[in-house]
Amino acid sequence: MDEKLEKYISLLLKYKKKINLMGIDSYDELKKIIDDSFILLPKTISSVLDLGAGGGVVGVPLKLLNSHISISFMDKARKKMHILEHILLQIKVDFADIYIGDAEKLKENVCKKFDLIVSRGMGETAFVLRMGVPFLNDGGKIFLWKSKNYEIEPNLYNDYGVKKYSIDEKSYCKILKLEF
Repeated sequence: MDEKLEKYISLLLKYKKKINLMGIDSYDELKKIIDDSFILLPKTISSVLDLGAGGGVVGVPLKLLNSHISISFMDKARKKMHILEHILLQIKVDFADIYIGDAEKLKENVCKKFDLIVSRGMGETAFVLRMGVPFLNDGGKIFLWKSKNYEIEPNLYNDYGVKKYSIDEKSYCKILKLEF
């Protein structure tokens, strides 16, 4: 895994010079963010969508650590998704699908397909929930990588049918875990 991870980071930084895959410029900063994306998932989670994937800094590390998952990536930026697909092929990471387009429009064809949706830096919590919930299987989960100063929003969670929520403190962020 270390070799694939190093190659992934190197390729992200290389292509970052050509297209804005992510808002990260340095190796050290990228490594910290990727380290916070390593989460061991239970075997009951088999299908994962990285929503607003960009360079895949959440989805790719999850796949590297959890070989049992089927990972898909979605972003509205065609160039980002083509580069991410190219990177995945170069580092030999299997993926299920690459979805290009607005989540609002894609949800009609891809609804209720995923056990888990992950997202980092896509926007406000309400926006990500509005976009993500239609893609979840019944009983699915959404994990959102938030800033260290993120404040819990229980009233907002109720609006989207969240049954349970928790926050994991990581080194450089918080992960908001929502169960539906």
